[in-house]
Amino acid sequence: MKSFKQLKKLNLVKGLSLKEETYAHLCKGYVEGKCHKQKFPEEGGEQTFSLIEIVHSNLCSLMQIKSLGGASYKITFIGQFSRKLVINFLEQRNQVLNCFKEYKVFTIKNRHENALKH
Repeated sequence: MKSFKQLKKLNLVKGLSLKEETYAHLCKGYVEGKCHKQKFPEEGGEQTFSLIEIVHSNLCSLMQIKSLGGASYKITFIGQFSRKLVINFLEQRNQVLNCFKEYKVFTIKNRHENALKH
């Protein structure tokens, strides 16, 4: 919220109206996280040697419009080793663990199938 006020004060943004109560229901960390972006490092990071050693995930919650299948959430999985992205849609948050288990099985199965093709 502070950074929004600074933008408005410095006249870097036009038409921005701020109301304290508008953002009162949002977590401060959430708002700041949405405002701040950093570039990924060109090199470095942890090197992995297997497909599911490190998996990055993100749960996007409560989409305003449900999907055709009735999902309100989406979750992404990116394997550090393969850099492959998998997106799943969920109806409830409690499906996350099962979704990860399915991702793990899919990734291992897919690796074996690809090895047989080559």
